[in-house]
Amino acid sequence: MKLKNPVLVEGLPGIGNVAKICVDFLKEEMRAKHLFTIYSDELPHSVFVTEDSLLELPHVEFSYFKAKKRHVVLLSGTSQATSERGSYALMKEILKRAKRIGVKEIITLGGIGHAKPPSKPKVHLVATHKEMLKRAQKLDVLVDGSSSVGIIIGAAGLLLGLGKRMGFKGFSLLVDTFSHPSYLGFSEAQMLLKVLKQYLDFEVDERKLKPFQKQFFVERRKPVKKERLTYIG
Repeated sequence: MKLKNPVLVEGLPGIGNVAKICVDFLKEEMRAKHLFTIYSDELPHSVFVTEDSLLELPHVEFSYFKAKKRHVVLLSGTSQATSERGSYALMKEILKRAKRIGVKEIITLGGIGHAKPPSKPKVHLVATHKEMLKRAQKLDVLVDGSSSVGIIIGAAGLLLGLGKRMGFKGFSLLVDTFSHPSYLGFSEAQMLLKVLKQYLDFEVDERKLKPFQKQFFVERRKPVKKERLTYIG
């Protein structure tokens, strides 16, 4: 099947798991169709145990659904790469696969970690090109340069940074969230979802995000030692 003007939306695990929650929810609610799965030795050397006691290798996968005017390709998965070198290798492979299916635009999602739960979280936007900033002017986001976002680590940053060198355009949506390892940012994920709906023009019942919490699985990560983070992912 040839996809119509596909845009890639990344939602891999990260701070608050806001990106993963958002994309996993979209994958389920929009009944996204599977494209392909990538297994890599750059991912954690472990397996996951499912609710029905079966083993599952760490992986990332592509799926897609049709918005009103274009196809949306979702990048979801169980893990990010375990090393900096591995992250570069995995992101390059993802970008190669994206180019093969006609993707030219990328949107990454992530969380800006705070030492305390933010009272009034905002969604921040950074882009690869000025053209993408102009496209986002009508969105409910903050475009305030490095005052809020100093560095973007992992998939949320590398996909855009490497992608720009490969001819892709795009932007990252980063929402303020709590950096505690056991925190799951469902309300923040809903904020990302609202911006995506506005930009990509599709309909989904956001109220279903709350019961989605009951079935959401997340791998526990090591505690964050720093009191304040400028990241993101």
